[in-house]
Amino acid sequence: EWTNIEALYTNTTNICFGATRGCIIDNSYDYVVKFDLEESEYGSCDDEIRIYDIAKERHLEKFFLRPRFIGVYERKIHYYNFSDIFDRLDCNYFYEDFPLDVKERLKDCDCVKEEILIRIPLYAYPRAERYEYPNVDKQIQDSYIKTYSNSPLAERSSLVAFTIEKEYGKNEAYALSDFLYDLGINDLHKGNLMCYHGKPCFSDYCGYNS
Repeated sequence: EWTNIEALYTNTTNICFGATRGCIIDNSYDYVVKFDLEESEYGSCDDEIRIYDIAKERHLEKFFLRPRFIGVYERKIHYYNFSDIFDRLDCNYFYEDFPLDVKERLKDCDCVKEEILIRIPLYAYPRAERYEYPNVDKQIQDSYIKTYSNSPLAERSSLVAFTIEKEYGKNEAYALSDFLYDLGINDLHKGNLMCYHGKPCFSDYCGYNS
């Protein structure tokens, strides 16, 4: 049913957009649906499936929300190319965007009507709540910057490293830090840490250029 995105615009549904991905959130489901904004053979969600599988081999999967591929949204869109009418313009206009009277006039217009197929892979992630960070003294935060100076855990915020170590212990935090470093995972800012079943875990962990 998630492959029919048009049906999702209800009072309970929100579609949010980040730098590289979109996310469909419906209050009636215990998971969210993510999709890449740029077309590519291998996207961010695919990368997170790979990362999660490797983390599971190392018994570190508890730190990450598990992604699952659930299907492909497909839709055909018609548009008019007016480059053959206006010499200086090379603009594409979506047929659905025109009012009805304009659509009628376009039938007799000497321009090219083309069809494109949109295909968007969709991925389900467990729904989690935003992690509520405690107030931590700056001196303590600075100490975590030193302890995790070369770790992706403290690259964007020492509060991330503090939270992981506080909730899971030093040994687990160090193991996660090594894992992130080995796979080149970065950009783990505070907004990527969520609360799932009472524990902090990452909802967005493909990083940049990982």
